[in-house]
Amino acid sequence: MIPGATERGGPQHIPRPDGARPGNTAPWAHLDPADRLVGLGRVTAVLTGREPNVHGGAEPAGRQSAVLVPLYEHDGEPHVILTRRSRHLRSHRWEVSFPGGARDPGEELWQTAVREAHEEIGLPPGSSRPVGRLDSFVTVG
Repeated sequence: MIPGATERGGPQHIPRPDGARPGNTAPWAHLDPADRLVGLGRVTAVLTGREPNVHGGAEPAGRQSAVLVPLYEHDGEPHVILTRRSRHLRSHRWEVSFPGGARDPGEELWQTAVREAHEEIGLPPGSSRPVGRLDSFVTVG
């Protein structure tokens, strides 16, 4: 058994670079709590029509993957669903992630994200709608 695997959050270790220090006060710290709330309407407005960038190299010609960032509102506050990857995977094991996975032949990336969210968290395929695309990240593994 992996040490710490039974603890909440598991054994994930996030390394900090030498010289790391806490950041400054958050820019919104002075705001009234009611003014700090960001509703799904605002998130949707920011993402709609946004052109994503590619980070980590050119758009890959090989295997592509997609994730879904499942957002929902509860009691007037936005929430996001995250998953933890299995410790048995070859890469990215135990990492906290959005539901997602490898693109199947002939699939659009949105279809991949919806299919994977259904497989991983049981999200019904017809219950989501795209509001925008986030940046693409080229990773290894």
